[in-house]
Amino acid sequence: MRVFYSMLVGFMVAGCVQPQPPAQPEPHEWMVRCYMLSAVSNTRQCFAGTFGYNMSSDGQPQRGATSAGPFQVYYLNDRGPYLMVGAHNFPGRRPEVRFDDDRNARTVPNDGGVTDPRPAPQIVNRMLTASVARASFSVWPHGTRSMFVYLDGFPEAWAELQRIRRGR
Repeated sequence: MRVFYSMLVGFMVAGCVQPQPPAQPEPHEWMVRCYMLSAVSNTRQCFAGTFGYNMSSDGQPQRGATSAGPFQVYYLNDRGPYLMVGAHNFPGRRPEVRFDDDRNARTVPNDGGVTDPRPAPQIVNRMLTASVARASFSVWPHGTRSMFVYLDGFPEAWAELQRIRRGR
């Protein structure tokens, strides 16, 4: 009889304990750095970057989300700012980024190496006031991937990027 009551109490307690929602991933910090990309062409790259999380179809980070790849704003010598979204390298396709609850996504002017990248200052300006970015990019030959990026800390990283890229 004691076993029965112990089991009954155990089931009642188990039924009363509500499962905890999955913890949201903590935002990544932004890294800001300059380095020599190519000594042959004398190209210096400076970037402010973080990593995005794999994103589910509802626009949120996947449960147990892992890194979906880099999300960077960068300069090549004094040209830029360019935007790197994930490991985008699908020829002819362009990444897209939607910030917060904006109605429309913005197309990133990077077509996977078919042509040279073009600066994206309007996208960077929007990043300065946004909280999150939801992006899609394409990986050859696999296709489209989606990522969720926390943008908190980007304004400070942007300011530091401007400081160090000019300081050489």
